[in-house]
Amino acid sequence: MFYTSIIILCFHWLNCQDKRRISLYAFVVSLTLLVTDVRPWGFLVTLSLFFYFYSISLARSFQKNPIWFFVSFLGIAVVFIAVLYLMRYLGYVATLELWVPIVLESAFGYGILDLLLAPFRILTGPGPVRSLQGARYFWYYTVSGNIFSAIGALLWWLCLGSMGARLITGRAKGNSASIMFAIVWVLFMLIYSLQYGGSLELRFRGIIYILTLAFVMSIVDYRVSRSTRILTVIMTGIVFIGGLVFG
Repeated sequence: MFYTSIIILCFHWLNCQDKRRISLYAFVVSLTLLVTDVRPWGFLVTLSLFFYFYSISLARSFQKNPIWFFVSFLGIAVVFIAVLYLMRYLGYVATLELWVPIVLESAFGYGILDLLLAPFRILTGPGPVRSLQGARYFWYYTVSGNIFSAIGALLWWLCLGSMGARLITGRAKGNSASIMFAIVWVLFMLIYSLQYGGSLELRFRGIIYILTLAFVMSIVDYRVSRSTRILTVIMTGIVFIGGLVFG
C-alpha cells in the first residue's frame, strides 16, 4: 500500500508540473519493481495510471495543436511497445499468463450473485460480530486480535456511514489525485472480488479501506451541514444492517 500510494503521488506530480520528469519516471519504475515483488500483479497499478496520465496528455496536446497530438501519439505508441518488451524481459508477461487463468478459475467457482455482492462484502466484512467469533470464521486467530478487529470493524462501519452521507450531500470536487485513487480502487476491488469472492483477510481489506478513505477525502467538502449529520445517522444504520446481513 505504501508503494502504491507513492506511485499515485508521483503521477499526480507529473500531471501538475513539467520539471524533474525524468527523475520521477525513474522513481516510478523503481517503485513498480518493488510493488511487483510484493504482489505479482503490482505492475498493473503503474500501467493503469500510465494510460490515464497519457490520455490526459494527449487530450491537452490535441487542444493546443492537432499536429503535436499525432506526434505525441506516435511517441506514446513507441513507449508502449518498449514497455511491452520490458515487461516480457522482466517476466511480467509470464506472470500474467500464470496468474490470469488462476483468477478466472476462481471467479468461475463463484455464482453471479456472489461476484455482484463481493465488493459490498469486502467493504463491510467481516464486521464486529464476526470478528469476535474467531473460532468459527478464521483459520488462525488470537483473542486480542479478535477484539481489536471488532473495534476496527465498528469504527469502519461508522466511517462508511459518514463517507456515504458526505458523498450524497457534499459537492464533489474531482481532481487528478482523486481519479487515480479511483482507478487503483477499482483495480484492487476487481481483482479481490474475482479471486476471493469478497472473503478477504484483514490485511487485504485494510488496503481497500485506505483507498476508499483516500478517494472520498480527495473529493468531498470538509464542511458538515445539518442535513449531512442527519443523513450520516441514516447511512450508518443502512451500513450496519447491510453488514450484518451480507457481511
